[in-house]
Amino acid sequence: MWTNKSGHGLDMLVWVPPPPSLTVRTPTTNTMRHSMDGANGTPAPTQTLTFKEDTLLVIETKTTLGLTKTPGFNKTQGTGAGKLSDLQAKIGLDSGGWSKAKMLEVDPNVQDKLNAIEDAVALGKIKFLHAQVFFDSQGALSKTVGNGSGIQINTW
Repeated sequence: MWTNKSGHGLDMLVWVPPPPSLTVRTPTTNTMRHSMDGANGTPAPTQTLTFKEDTLLVIETKTTLGLTKTPGFNKTQGTGAGKLSDLQAKIGLDSGGWSKAKMLEVDPNVQDKLNAIEDAVALGKIKFLHAQVFFDSQGALSKTVGNGSGIQINTW
């Protein structure tokens, strides 16, 4: 996991047996993408994604406290695929905290995970998602979003 450049959340790679399917929002505008579903009129359409076994989910998260809109994309923000490539390049160059020695200190099985990322990319078993986490003004998860979970998941 790593903090995104705007500091509003974490970007994470999740390699777990995903649910066989997941219903996600498919926003058609940036206003719809960054806002609490339905806050600006029509709710975003949804799509049910069906996952292959051992799919790697790349999830960018953004959070907001007491608002109906998450922070917009910043000028350096690209796609999930671009972020993953950037991360792989940093690991390959032993850049900053992404050196293999540093990662091995935290996780002795890191090489297996790096191999799983490469396999997922090569086999097309990868999905990029954008999760928005909404908190109310008291810091609790917003009950008005995501069937009370406080989380909206979008296609990238």
